[in-house]
Amino acid sequence: KAMLRGGSFTVNARTARQEEMRAENLRENYEYLYVEVVDSGSGIQPEKRARVFEPFHSGYTNGSGLGLSVLRDTLTMMGGSIRCVEGKPGEGARFLLVFPVHPTERGEEK
Repeated sequence: KAMLRGGSFTVNARTARQEEMRAENLRENYEYLYVEVVDSGSGIQPEKRARVFEPFHSGYTNGSGLGLSVLRDTLTMMGGSIRCVEGKPGEGARFLLVFPVHPTERGEEK
C-alpha cells in the first residue's frame, strides 16, 4: 500500500550484537535476530508515527489498522519487539524487528 507506484523494499537480517542486547534490555542468555525492513514508499506523517502500532489506526482508507498492532503484540509475547526507526513523509520507512532465538529451539540444549 505504501508503494503503489513502485520503489524498493529491502529486508536485512543478522544476529544482534551484545551491546545492542544490553541497550535494548534483552535477555543475555538468548540470541536475537535483528530484521530491518526498509521501503521507499510514501513514508509516515510525523503526527501519525507515534500511533502506527495502535490497533485500528490506519493511514489508508481501506486499511483495518491491525497489521502492525498484531505484529507488535506477537513479537512482544515472544520476548521480541518492533519499532519504527525512521519514517519521513515521501522518504519511505524503516522498521527494526527483534526476534528471540531460544537455545532449545536451535537444538543446542535439550
